[in-house]
Amino acid sequence: MKKNIIKVVCFICLLAIFFGSVNSVFKFKYSDGIKQITQFYKEEENSIDVLLLGSSHAFLNIYPEILWRDFGYSSFNLSASLQPMWSTYHYLVEALKTQTPEVIVLEGYRLVQQSDYASRGTIIKSLYGMKWSKNKLEALKCSTYRKGTLDNEDELFTPAELKEMEEIPFEFINYHARYSELGAADFLPNYGNPEYEYYKGGIVGTSVYTEYEKPNLEEYNREPIELSAKTEEYYRKILDLGVEKGIPVVTVIAPYYMINREYRMFLSAEKIAEEYGQMFVNYNELYDSIGLDFSTDILDGGSHLNIHGAEKFTKSLGELLQDNFDLSDHRGDAEYQSWENGAEIYKRLYGDKNGLTSIGNGGEYVDRLLSEDQYSFAVVLNGTDGEYSEELRVQIESIFKSLGIEQDGICDGVWFFEDGELEYSNTVSEAFQKPCRFDRYNDVRFEYGIASEDGEVEDFFIRKDNGEIVAYDEILTIYTYDNYVCTHVDTYQSGADGVRK
Repeated sequence: MKKNIIKVVCFICLLAIFFGSVNSVFKFKYSDGIKQITQFYKEEENSIDVLLLGSSHAFLNIYPEILWRDFGYSSFNLSASLQPMWSTYHYLVEALKTQTPEVIVLEGYRLVQQSDYASRGTIIKSLYGMKWSKNKLEALKCSTYRKGTLDNEDELFTPAELKEMEEIPFEFINYHARYSELGAADFLPNYGNPEYEYYKGGIVGTSVYTEYEKPNLEEYNREPIELSAKTEEYYRKILDLGVEKGIPVVTVIAPYYMINREYRMFLSAEKIAEEYGQMFVNYNELYDSIGLDFSTDILDGGSHLNIHGAEKFTKSLGELLQDNFDLSDHRGDAEYQSWENGAEIYKRLYGDKNGLTSIGNGGEYVDRLLSEDQYSFAVVLNGTDGEYSEELRVQIESIFKSLGIEQDGICDGVWFFEDGELEYSNTVSEAFQKPCRFDRYNDVRFEYGIASEDGEVEDFFIRKDNGEIVAYDEILTIYTYDNYVCTHVDTYQSGADGVRK
């Protein structure tokens, strides 16, 4: 009898391990919700001083890397796309199981939500990343409509939407068919991207939207509009929980193209915050003080900030926290190294590329690459048998000297270096393809042939994984891959005049 019990227990354990493994592969891995809370669970207990909550207006507009870089604050952006206040409340409950932040920052854009139920996609992105617990069950319960509880449900939902609501709590039903979409990232740690090892929940947007001018708030009606009953209920729950735990809740509205109706609803939310003695700051009233420029700082349709605007806003938010709360500066503290590493990745990906972008001399550029261990790079020459300036000639000779290649070896071709060592070169003017894997996720091919659109000139060039062709239209090209962040980070190009393009 005892042996049979042991066998049954072992079988159940093995079955649980099997289904857990299957679940980890097939589950959704959305970058605008699922990845945030998945990574949050990996943080050390009580390591987060500033807990950031909200929707995409939080994760696209507030960068934990900037709060660390400029202030030394350990923060995490625990948010999800279009997340309603009730899901945000349950995120806060979840977060307080392992963290005791010094301050909670709630980005309150979704205070304008009028409907009592979000879309299927929003619910999935908000809740499927949560671990199973009583809190998750309650989050699912308040997020999904139960058929037959309203007389006018046919006016609110289509039959398909009602079916979706019934299926949402059963996660595997919603993602079991993902087998056709599976890729390497589904089976690898950190989604196959080393950047996520130190991920703190933010998303960087780099495009620029210029269609809107700064709204004139002076012309707006300032009569408050009440929040929806459900939104207000859960906003108050968030404030109540903050008071209960003795943690201040700062509600902020990140700057965007705010319409009048939304502004009037935020005025109502501000009054609610005042009831609790909590701060409420609508940064749409502070466009000028934070230096927001609607011609350069907006990401998309006026809704979110790009990297230029988000850095300005995040710095202003950091100053607000610095002026009103006694938060610790953890820079230099080994226990918070993951924030330092995350800020370093941010700098390499979105800053000055670790200083590479400011170097205007090809010889100095290669010397910089060789002085550090983290770069792989390819040098591509085209047109060396033609005329070019003495400045470029000196640069090329300096590059070849630093690379340990004889000067009489200077000619059109490709030279690929990894960890300071020459891994591959080709100067033969015949069609060839040489695949070169910078790491297990990134391939390029070194080729020779017709690359230009006019279809006439043959050159050495690089073809990326996606088919894009680079490095053929200038005499000197240095294509640089940063092994620290595992991605292409910079391209140095110079024409006949020797000036960096």
